Amino acid sequence: MIKIDEIIGNIFDWQVFGLIIATGAILLYAYNKKKIDKTAVFSAGAQGSVCLIAFGAKGVWPMLMFFVFGNIVTRIGKAKKEKKNIGQETRDYKNVFANGGAAMIFGLFHIAYPDPIWLIGLWAAMTCALADTSATEIGMAVAIKLKQLPVLFDFRKLRIEEVEIGTAGAVSLGGFLSSLIGSEIMSLPLLFWGYSFTVFLICSFAGFAGAAIDSLLGCTIEREWGNKNTTHWINFTTTFIAGCSAIVLYICLI
Repeated sequence: MIKIDEIIGNIFDWQVFGLIIATGAILLYAYNKKKIDKTAVFSAGAQGSVCLIAFGAKGVWPMLMFFVFGNIVTRIGKAKKEKKNIGQETRDYKNVFANGGAAMIFGLFHIAYPDPIWLIGLWAAMTCALADTSATEIGMAVAIKLKQLPVLFDFRKLRIEEVEIGTAGAVSLGGFLSSLIGSEIMSLPLLFWGYSFTVFLICSFAGFAGAAIDSLLGCTIEREWGNKNTTHWINFTTTFIAGCSAIVLYICLI
């Protein structure tokens, strides 16, 4: 179990206070703009608190980065996406859980069984969340702009076919590159905190791979039997897989 003095040290830090103020301001802005509802605000606060207690500033940074960059990529091509009725709806606690639930679990693991390796899992999980969001939002915007339909592997017909923009599991070149860039951006702070380039590659690769698995599950499970709740569970599952994969790679390579 994590020690009380370590928890106090994680919380009472100048960087933490700055992050709390910044996060609170961003959540308030998003709520006023109706990007998120009350349940999302409280859920994000709960997840952030767990990660703060577990890891201090290093546990809060990925949450803040995902929220900032996630909103930026969502705004790209927003008007055109809304015209096609594929724009992002107001996010609630389910969206928060889907994207940040795995990170919170790694935080709880660290509180119960302290080990720096859980932080690797947290970062990889949030890297996957941003990689997936970037692929979806930018991929749709680019496809609309270039008037190119994304493709999807149909497992029933065993062939690749073009599908409508916004179809679950569909992939495009714009989405692929956005996912790759998003995973690298999310993992970049690890280098500034003294982690090796190998750790950076582990987290970025695990996050990118998790986003790819998300697309695979999207074109199979979600497309055949899915609904909105299925989408959330797939997002949670893939972020957790990404975190666990990063931990395994870390153990094997470091």
